[in-house]
This record gives sequence, C-alpha cells and structure tokens, in this order.
Amino acid sequence: MIDDCNAMCHLMQQIVPEYNKAMARKFSTLPVTPSQVDVLFALDEHGPQKISELAQRLNMVDSNVSNICSRLEKSGYVERIRQQEDQRVVKIQLTTLAKTQMVPLRAEEARFIERINQSISASDVAEINQGLKKLNMLFNKLNQTEEKSSL
Repeated sequence: MIDDCNAMCHLMQQIVPEYNKAMARKFSTLPVTPSQVDVLFALDEHGPQKISELAQRLNMVDSNVSNICSRLEKSGYVERIRQQEDQRVVKIQLTTLAKTQMVPLRAEEARFIERINQSISASDVAEINQGLKKLNMLFNKLNQTEEKSSL
C-alpha cells in the first residue's frame, strides 16, 4: 500500500508539469497565459469581482490573482472599478478589448477539449474523473485535518 501511495505521489509530480505544458501550448497563439485565461473566463462567466472573490473561485492566493490582474490591466484586458456605494471596494471587470477576445479564447478551449476527446475513450474519461475526484477528496480531508491540528 505504501509503495502504491508513493507511486501515486510520483505520478502526480509528473502529471502537473505535463498539464502545465499542455495549458501553455493551448493558448500559445494568443497573447495571454493560461492563468490569465482562467481569470478572464471567470470574469466573463461571473461578471465583475473583487480580487478575493476571484482568488477563491480559482483556488489561488489573493496576491497571485492581483499580479495576474495587474498584467491583464497593463495589456488592456481588465480594469479596476471602485464601487459607487463603497469607494473602498474595488472590482475587476473585463474591458471591451477583452470581451472581443473571449470568442477566440473559447474557440481555442473547445479545440483543446476536442483533441482530448479524440484521444481517449469515454470510459477512460469517466475512470480518470472518478479517480481525480477521489484524489481531490483525499487531499481536502488531509488539508482539513492539518488545519485543525495546527490550531
């Protein structure tokens, strides 16, 4: 059992860089990084959001999301808007330029998913998804246990 757990951890260490490379190639023809695309998609799907809301939605830390948004702002894809009702609250929203880029971004996403779909059987996808869900539950449980023990 311990050897299997070690093999699982080693495999995850191999998978993450391969996944990251695939994500980088997926949007290589467009002027944005995969992390920037995640932020743009979240804003497109859910509207203007605070940095903390985006970070929670994307399972990232606030400082990383803030840095990504700063780069997107410099590129003209997002803007920071102070809320009328409370000037302390700043939300990030897509610019007109970003909204025009959503069509090619979504098309690239669809092409990527189609390439995956053509490369694997439906039963393999279901099996992988089931395994990943179990893995996610395992790490959530471990993290909750660790958080409770550190209090």
